[in-house]
Parts: sequence; structure tokens; C-alpha cells
Amino acid sequence: MRHVRKSCIVVGLGTFGRSICEELTRLGHEVLAVDMNVHKVEDVRDIVSQSVCLDATEERDLKTLGLNQFDIGVVAIGSSIQSSILAAVNLKEFDVPTVWAKAETPHHRLLLERLSIDHIVLPEVDMGVRIAQNMVSSSFVDRIGLSNQYSIAELVADRQIAKKTIGELALKKRYQLNLVALQTKDHLNVTPMVDDPVSEGDLLIVLGRDEDIARFQEAEFA
Repeated sequence: MRHVRKSCIVVGLGTFGRSICEELTRLGHEVLAVDMNVHKVEDVRDIVSQSVCLDATEERDLKTLGLNQFDIGVVAIGSSIQSSILAAVNLKEFDVPTVWAKAETPHHRLLLERLSIDHIVLPEVDMGVRIAQNMVSSSFVDRIGLSNQYSIAELVADRQIAKKTIGELALKKRYQLNLVALQTKDHLNVTPMVDDPVSEGDLLIVLGRDEDIARFQEAEFA
């Protein structure tokens, strides 16, 4: 698959914002980092394509950045809900196609949702949910939340599933789950077929709604 280099603006350079900058850069994307704190801006200067010290809640300041040229905007402001909301709205107003925003509380997330922000994450809550799910489940290896309802999950095949085929599990038909790949001891199969067998300890990498993933985990197989 051809890698498409995207242009991203990240507003707010705390721990969360900086980590976003580092990962986007590592993945080969162009990143403009923005914060009101000149020291934070200086700290990421060697990491990102460009860093700027300005107030993203002020429209006149943002106008100088040519925001309609960016593919993705990220609002990672954690110190002020008001500033977060104003910055997110400004990115939308200046025609950034996709805006992600960090929410500090469920109420903050609700406000961002009402403003039609494209993607909203609650890092502490989301991580807490992820850890709790992994703690109580013997089948979870990892989960990546794609939204408030959808995830990619790695599930360990237990003895109930062992020796069944992909077709017999009926992931799509019974559970509305898409099988992304099957990781065996020696091979990652990214095009699993219905007659491929599943062995105990294999990883099923599935994509779907969280409730459907849970239904599959709780299912009994004869």
C-alpha cells in the first residue's frame, strides 16, 4: 500500500500533545506544533517539521498558518476546557478536514460532540477502560480503540476455539466482526481463508463494535 504523507497541526504540547507529535513524525507525516508556551515550542523544534508559539484560541493568529492546507488537526490542550473548545472550533472554521480533540472529562467530551468535532478521546478514561478489560479477560492481548464504539482487538484462541476453522467461527455472520489477520506461532496470515484452522494460542486480530467483541469472547463453542 502506498504511504500517503499527511500534513498535521497539533495544538497543545503537554505530554499527550508531544507524544502525538513524536508518533506522527515517526510515521513520516509533516507536523506543525503549536503552543502558547515558548519553552514547550522550543522543546519540540527538533522533532517536528515546524513549531510556532501562538494562541490557537485567537482567530487572527491562526489566519497566518494557512490551516486549509492541513489534512488533520489535533487539539491536545489539557489546562483549559474553554481554550480546548475555542481551538477546536477555530480549526473547523478554518476548514481543517478532520479534527481530533482531547477531552478532560465526560462533560468536556459532550460539549465537543455537540460542536461536531470529528474524533474525541478521553486518554485517562480510555486507558483505564482498556486496562480493566485486559485485567479481567484471559483472551485479550491488546485493544486499540478507534472510536467510542469500535476497536481493533487481539484475542488469544483458547481450547474452545482450537482446531476449528475460520469458517466455523462465523465471525462475520454471527458477531459482525471483521477478521483482519490470524497470527500463528510462525506466520502472520493477513488473508485468512474460511478453511484455515485455528490452533490454541493463535491470535485473532478482529475489528468491530466493542459489544460484538465482548459477545464473541463470551460465546460457548461446542
